[in-house]
Amino acid sequence: MRYGADHKSKTRAQILEAAMALLVGEGPAAVTIHGAMRAAALSHGGFYAHFDSRDALLEAAISAAAARTLDGLFGGANPTSDADPRDVIGRYLGRAHLETKIGCPLPAMCGGDLHEGAEAVRREAVARYAQALTAIAPDVKTADALLALMVGGLAVARAQGGEDGEATLRACRRAARAIIDA
Repeated sequence: MRYGADHKSKTRAQILEAAMALLVGEGPAAVTIHGAMRAAALSHGGFYAHFDSRDALLEAAISAAAARTLDGLFGGANPTSDADPRDVIGRYLGRAHLETKIGCPLPAMCGGDLHEGAEAVRREAVARYAQALTAIAPDVKTADALLALMVGGLAVARAQGGEDGEATLRACRRAARAIIDA
């Protein structure tokens, strides 16, 4: 069977989307070859045409989910632009981000051991978020505190779910805005 020129890139994207959903929804341990291929509705045999290993898939999922979140956080704008801090905070600590299956990977990765490559990608993602938040925070330490509040708040809200989770997000939005306004 002959495939179109874009088949390989579409299949890779499908596997990556499935891996990101597993990462955000269940954590890094859930990102397995079997799980990603099953979620993508693909056979296992094709996996290695797109990724060298489960570790490579996890690294790509962390990086892609973080990049997507950062793009959404600043409305697709450059983080050094004149982003409205209230909009950025509202996007991250909003109901849609609470309910999404493809969102910020950091709350799902707050602890636990990762292999060396995935740990490096996680650290890079944290650094990219913190750097981006300097666009709305008065200094680097405030950006770090804001990142901790936002990621931790989203992690707790996701764990609580429902009305309790939404109440936690509202409280975190107020606290984050107070940090920016101080």
